[in-house]
Amino acid sequence: MKNILIFGLTVICISFSTILSAQYYPDIEYKKGDVELAVGVGLMNTFIDKNTEAPIPPLSVTIGYRLKDNISVGTYLGYSRTNYVAPPFEGRGNQPDIEFTNNYFQIGVRGQGHYTEGRLDFYGGAMVGYNFSINDFSNLPPDQRLEGIKANQHDDIFIFSGHIGMKYLVSEHIGFYGEVGYGVSIFNIGLTTRF
Repeated sequence: MKNILIFGLTVICISFSTILSAQYYPDIEYKKGDVELAVGVGLMNTFIDKNTEAPIPPLSVTIGYRLKDNISVGTYLGYSRTNYVAPPFEGRGNQPDIEFTNNYFQIGVRGQGHYTEGRLDFYGGAMVGYNFSINDFSNLPPDQRLEGIKANQHDDIFIFSGHIGMKYLVSEHIGFYGEVGYGVSIFNIGLTTRF
């Protein structure tokens, strides 16, 4: 978590320093036909509990295509991994800890509206997607279940979600972005490029 915080602060500092010096750079126009790629890291895992940890931060990739200067469509792919260790309880004796790993995937199609001002691109939109989890249990006999969780179950569910965000280009093709919305993480930051 400390590394994610350091990465996030670095991105924010670089973004602010480039925004302050933006007066020396010409504006960049987003236009119909632009293809945008964004790779992000989540600052908050979707699954939070006092007995969980995320060995890697949530990761996401989006690809967008501008249908018009201010409208785009695209795809989203996200992944997060959460480890859970069941707290000890009476009656278990000397049995080993029950460990549960949730590999969570999310794929979707996005539609977005954009408002561009200079090098800044404010956007918001909606996504229709599909979630699924691949669960892995260690030290759990087949006849036992954690409360509210079924072993070896693949939870598949269709989702509808919304998001808002902002991109800032530091050059004609490379920039930073921040986003809030439902995905593998509530808050995402990362790098974006267009070509």
